[in-house]
Amino acid sequence: MNVKVLFRKDLRELMVSRKVLILLGVFIFFALSGPLSAKFEPELMKAYSNKLGPGSVIHVPAPEYTDAYKDTFNNLQQAGIIVVILLVCGTIVDEKKNGTAAFLLTKGLSRTSFLLSKVASRVLLFTTACAAAGIVCVLYTYLIFGEFSLPNLYLAFLLYWVYGIFVICVSMLASVLARTFTQAFFAGFAAYFVISLLNLVPYLDRYVPGRLNTINGDILSGANLPEHWMIPAAITLLLSAVLVFLCQRIFQKQEL
Repeated sequence: MNVKVLFRKDLRELMVSRKVLILLGVFIFFALSGPLSAKFEPELMKAYSNKLGPGSVIHVPAPEYTDAYKDTFNNLQQAGIIVVILLVCGTIVDEKKNGTAAFLLTKGLSRTSFLLSKVASRVLLFTTACAAAGIVCVLYTYLIFGEFSLPNLYLAFLLYWVYGIFVICVSMLASVLARTFTQAFFAGFAAYFVISLLNLVPYLDRYVPGRLNTINGDILSGANLPEHWMIPAAITLLLSAVLVFLCQRIFQKQEL
C-alpha cells in the first residue's frame, strides 16, 4: 500500500465516519449564525429593555456588518476549535487500539507515511471547512447587511487557518501519546487551554500562537494591522512542524 492509496483510504474513512459532515456542518452553522446574531441581537436586547419597565434602558449600538464577522470568528475560535480537537484527537489512538495501524504497517508502509497521511487528511478536512465557512459568512453577511468588504478579511481567515493547523498538530501529538480516546481528548484540550493562557503573559504574548486570535480581533475591529504580524504566524507554523516531528519520533518507538 503506497501513500496515495492510504491518503484516499483516510479520506473515505472520514466520510464514512461523518467527520466531514460534522465539521462542515458546525462551521457553516457558525457562518450563518454570526450574521443573524449580529443583525437581530440589538432588537432582542431592545425588546428585553422594554419589558424591564420605565427607566430601565439598555443602550445597544446599531448593528454593523463587521459585527457579523466578529460573532462568526468568536464562535470559530472557541467552539469551533474544540470540535476540531474532538474530531482529531482520536485519530492515532483509535488506529492503535483496533489494530488497524499494526495491520497496515505489516504491508510495508512506513510509520512516517502512515502518520503524515493522517495529518494531511485532517488538514484537508479543516481547510475545506474553513473555506466553506468563509464563503457562506461573506455571502450571508452581504445578503443581510448589503455590505461585505473588510480590509484584510482574507488575512483573518488565513491566520485562523494557521492557528487551526497548530491545534490539529497538538491533537495529533495527544493522540500518539494517549492510550484511549478520553485521555487523548483531555490531553489535547488541556494543551489548548495552557496555550491560550500563554497569550496573557506580557511580552511572550507577541509570539505565541494565541496572538493570531488577537490580530484577528484587530482586523475585524478595523484597527491597523500590527507591523510584525508575520512573526507569530511563522512561529505557529514552525511549532506545527515541530509537533509533527515529535509525533513521528514518538510513534516510531511505540509498540503496536
